[in-house]
Amino acid sequence: MAARASSRTPAGKRRTRHAQPRPPRTGYLDQTRRPLQSLVFLLPLVMVYEVGIFLAYPPFSGKPPTEVQARVLLNWLMSLFGATGYHLAGLIVVAALLGWHVLRKDPWRLKRRVLGGMAAESVLLALPMLMFHALLAAGGRALSGDWADLVLLSMSAGIYEELVFRLLLISLLTFLLSEVVNLRHGPAEVLAVLLSSIIFAAHHCQGLGGSEPFVLTRFLFRAAAGVYLAGVFVLRGFGIAVGCHTLYDVIVVSAG
Repeated sequence: MAARASSRTPAGKRRTRHAQPRPPRTGYLDQTRRPLQSLVFLLPLVMVYEVGIFLAYPPFSGKPPTEVQARVLLNWLMSLFGATGYHLAGLIVVAALLGWHVLRKDPWRLKRRVLGGMAAESVLLALPMLMFHALLAAGGRALSGDWADLVLLSMSAGIYEELVFRLLLISLLTFLLSEVVNLRHGPAEVLAVLLSSIIFAAHHCQGLGGSEPFVLTRFLFRAAAGVYLAGVFVLRGFGIAVGCHTLYDVIVVSAG
């Protein structure tokens, strides 16, 4: 009778199978957080805003548009590298998401049915902020001006504040806290969310980039809104955070 083949290697070690790589996640929750999916979801919003700002404030009209400080900051930062342009901030959004997509090495595939879900989530996730605003009535001064201008300002806030204070700032703070301060990723991300939310609230105040005098209730409201939007960004992705923020601002200025 032939001897039974040994399950051990010549060195006496048991053979082990090579670990199989885990298949990439392809479910809805993962798809919504992918940069390419966010880019396609947000591209119509970015284009509507950029076309609207061009029509309302032509480049050589001498009539400067009212812009959120986040967009002004982006243009200023790029000017340090010699890059200027009327629609430069919109191009930064596209470039940032494409660069993020390449770094993640995600596939160049989209699921169109996911876009509808992202729109529905943006509506649902804007509702708690609207209820919070209605209860506290502390979201800020009532803005005056033409409705179309206020809507453009709201779209600008939704796009560019989320880019600066969520995508860029949270990512940067998480990296510094985990790699430089040597915190674990979870605590580093939580601390980054809190710090970015305080900075988000502070930048609306006079002397820190904003135009409003410091009022504690408004500051706390914006800090809480910053934490909420940061949570949406971390858990549900950049595209839904922008959709939620934009819809909230548009409804508030329209109702006010």
